[in-house]
Amino acid sequence: MSVIAILQARMSSVRLPGKVLMPLFGMPMLLVMLDRVLASKRLDKVIVATSTDKTDNVIFDFCIKNGIGCFRGSLTDVLDRYYQAAMVFIPHHVVRLTADCPLINTEIMDRTIEKHLDGGFDFTANFGFPDGYDVEVMTLEALSRAWREASIPEEREHVTSYIRNNPDKFRIGRLENSQNMSHVKISVDTQEDYQRLKALVEILLPSSISIWLKTQ
Repeated sequence: MSVIAILQARMSSVRLPGKVLMPLFGMPMLLVMLDRVLASKRLDKVIVATSTDKTDNVIFDFCIKNGIGCFRGSLTDVLDRYYQAAMVFIPHHVVRLTADCPLINTEIMDRTIEKHLDGGFDFTANFGFPDGYDVEVMTLEALSRAWREASIPEEREHVTSYIRNNPDKFRIGRLENSQNMSHVKISVDTQEDYQRLKALVEILLPSSISIWLKTQ
């Protein structure tokens, strides 16, 4: 069974425009995240899904330069963007990732995928992990149903809202952390988040950054 990751990214973030290409470890945050995602043992393919808006031309160019597959779709209907991207490859399962999680943990991502596959779920998410380790996995059938049936703007903008709002229609799995660490924030939504994350990695990782990136 094929499993692909679709990583959504855009430049027009309201709170921190252009954050996905801001530097971390001396390289764009998107490249830091891709480095970690590509270390997965459970993914068959990784693609970036950005929009057709001209502001996202730079993301498309970045992907081409770095040999990363890139799909372009709707800026506002992100559910449609995901669905159309998935239909290019028609995998059995789709992993949803967001580009504001540059320090995503590869092991936790793979554990979430394994939980999903082993349990035969339609949709699986992890809970109790730091904010920034977020992973969602769904079958292509679940994504397709959400795409067909979701109608309100929130459910079109947020890819998995329809699934989460209708647990009676889907078999939902949960990967629970041994302790609740959801209060720890290592995702990047604001300038304050970005500065805090930069300070954290500079304190904890003054050297051997490439090794750490590959093993965490």
